[in-house]
Amino acid sequence: MNKLAILSVLALLAACGQKAEAPPTKAPEAAAPAEPSLATATRSVSYVCERDLDITAVYGTNKEGKKDVGLVFKGDSWTLEEVPTAKGQRYESVYGLDSLSGKGLVWLVDGTNAQLQEAPWKQISDPAAATTLRTCREKSEADAPKIASGETVGAAVAGAPQSR
Repeated sequence: MNKLAILSVLALLAACGQKAEAPPTKAPEAAAPAEPSLATATRSVSYVCERDLDITAVYGTNKEGKKDVGLVFKGDSWTLEEVPTAKGQRYESVYGLDSLSGKGLVWLVDGTNAQLQEAPWKQISDPAAATTLRTCREKSEADAPKIASGETVGAAVAGAPQSR
């Protein structure tokens, strides 16, 4: 895993628990006295998506104790909050890939499969308004780099292309 991906995951773990809200319309008021946070990260899952997109999902709870997921891909991260759904899990955020697009992100998970979607932020909770950007599945051992018979893990990694 390259340094950028590791730093992104660490930043996401630190931010896991930030609640997605509509873009602020005025300056924030003075902070209230600190209270114990309920933010936790319970598990991290790597997904491989169509068109060669890898997504790391960090599942946990936000500071209010509500379930959320942090998605890390393309060098950025987004935090989405879980919402009720009939099947699987659905996570939403009014913040999307492009802050000027007026679209938010949706992450649907059903077993080992997931979909990354976007929808107009005012219709983020309407499944009919969402467009699927990528279909994904959990990474498996078959997705891991192959190590030749008799080769050590260190030698296999040393021969792999280095990311910066």
